[in-house]
Amino acid sequence: MEKSANVDNFKIESSFQKDEEETEMKTEVKDDPKKLPPTPVKPTPETKSKVKKRSNNSSKKNSKNTDNEESPTKKKKKEKDDKIEVWKWWEEEKDKKKGGTKWTTLIHGGPLFPPPYEPLPKTVNFKYNGSNMALNLEAEEVATFYARLFGHEYTTKDIFNNNFFNDWRKLMTYEEREIIKDLNECDFSQLRNYFVSETEKRKAMTKDEKSKLKEDREREQKEYGMAMIDGHKQAIANFRIEPPGLFRGRGEHPKMGCLKRRILPEDVIINCSKDLIPPPPPGHQWKEIRHDNSVAWLCSWTENVLGQNKYILLSPSSKMKGEKDFEKFERARSLGKIIDQIRKKYFDEMKSKEMKIRQRAVAIYFIDKFALRAGNEKDTNEKADTVGCCSLRCEHIKLYKEFEGQMFVVEFDFLGKDSIRYFNRVSVDKKVFKNLEKFMENKNGSDDIFDRLTTSSLNQHLKSIMPGLTAKCFRTYNASFTLQQQLKKLTYGYLSSIIS
Repeated sequence: MEKSANVDNFKIESSFQKDEEETEMKTEVKDDPKKLPPTPVKPTPETKSKVKKRSNNSSKKNSKNTDNEESPTKKKKKEKDDKIEVWKWWEEEKDKKKGGTKWTTLIHGGPLFPPPYEPLPKTVNFKYNGSNMALNLEAEEVATFYARLFGHEYTTKDIFNNNFFNDWRKLMTYEEREIIKDLNECDFSQLRNYFVSETEKRKAMTKDEKSKLKEDREREQKEYGMAMIDGHKQAIANFRIEPPGLFRGRGEHPKMGCLKRRILPEDVIINCSKDLIPPPPPGHQWKEIRHDNSVAWLCSWTENVLGQNKYILLSPSSKMKGEKDFEKFERARSLGKIIDQIRKKYFDEMKSKEMKIRQRAVAIYFIDKFALRAGNEKDTNEKADTVGCCSLRCEHIKLYKEFEGQMFVVEFDFLGKDSIRYFNRVSVDKKVFKNLEKFMENKNGSDDIFDRLTTSSLNQHLKSIMPGLTAKCFRTYNASFTLQQQLKKLTYGYLSSIIS
């Protein structure tokens, strides 16, 4: 039978030791006869009593001060114990675990869920068509999501409003749906004003109130914000489950305004050691408990808007993340050893008789020279119309044989990752320019430039050149190489200024 994890096993614990030092006051007596110490006086019973009484009072006072104030040594030790351990894993011998094994023991407290919904005060009313209207608690909570954003740019967009209204109506009772049929007749002003006033109250909190909130956050950090990995304490990056709300997305995302529902323990998969499982919140149970040491995540669930898996992971300072970054830069270092060969090869392939090979060569040139992502095939009805190298369309580039004194200029203009616009005019090699002209012949703006190339086929080709080689590896290598060159330039410039 599996035991529940005792969270106290991996909370930060403090132990203090008292260091007592005794010092003796010594009086130096000089040979000057005028400054000799007075002759000692033999104490009487009366003076003995006074000295004893004064000594007792002094001891009580010192004891009181010691109880109320921590010594500097004690404070330093407490601060030291509160700090997260620095695991210098790179100084240890290479881990001899079997391939793919991320950990041997993994202990954590599970995720921290957002607090339950608190109903609005009875004095705050939602109105429809000018009249107060009570909503069931689920529908009321979703109404508060919209009220918080009311007046924001999002609530002026038809896509956002339509998606919100459709999802909101699904949570209404039959009677509520029969009444609420038009978003324009909904009045969220009282809800909006209530949340504005609550925000002002938080800003006006007293120092003691703020201190209490800080203590609560620190307690949560200690309870949920750390894990024990193979006996070492490691910080967790994001131990809080995201609260419910309205999906915003980036750019003109087709799903903006959809309801992100509340995540419950029944939705969460826990990954941990077999003998130490974090207990779920009272009255709930986990969706599943795994003991998969081939993955680095602690908890996982699927969000409902895009159907993506979400994870709770260790912080960037952890061993697992550090090892992953180390491997990434070592791979880029390996690429640096063969980069000249790769560049020669893709330039040679631009003269190939096969159009598929020519397109692949130009795509790798773009990835190498302009740090373009490979791009993935996607359904634009479900996801934003963002593109990468392989999914570029004719409408995304313009060709100029001469532009402002430069020859063979390509103008890029498209939405990249996170709907961020990529606009760039660059001078390219003549071979690249001539190939692009051929790729775009007799095509419309909505047609693919690389119609003979897919992301998967490109990735397979890259891996055949070097194990683990991806488009991202080119970005890492080129960024690292640029940084190295700039550091050299600054260093040599500084040294030259000193010598001269």
